[in-house]
Amino acid sequence: MLRFIVVACDIKLLRIIGDVAALFSRLFVSSRLELLRLLQKWNEVVVVTATVVGREKGVFDALYNFWVSTIREWRSRKRDILVVRVLEDVCERHDHLTIWLCLDIKKALYVYWETDEGFRHFRLTNRANNALARSSKYTDR
Repeated sequence: MLRFIVVACDIKLLRIIGDVAALFSRLFVSSRLELLRLLQKWNEVVVVTATVVGREKGVFDALYNFWVSTIREWRSRKRDILVVRVLEDVCERHDHLTIWLCLDIKKALYVYWETDEGFRHFRLTNRANNALARSSKYTDR
């Protein structure tokens, strides 16, 4: 309802921008409530920009600022949620899950180290091992 305040010459431009914004906002929100809040915020940005500035440059500046802040909020929220979940998993299930997982990882790495010749040659060799490998070429060891 707030878009009716917009100056008539900018309505087409703002409709196109609004449609694109609504499309992209679905990529950054996870629930309908967040989408409604985002679209309400978007309407406020468009109306304030169109009535106060009234020029295309002002509209695009406000659009850019709005999307940068939205993406930044989304990324920080996603990162915070992931960190909290990982910490909760580590704290709550430390006893039976992480110990089992550590043993599995150790076994898998041990098998990989023992079977992969390239890994053994490039990662686990020192000067003595290199000399031994070279001398074995001549001594048939």
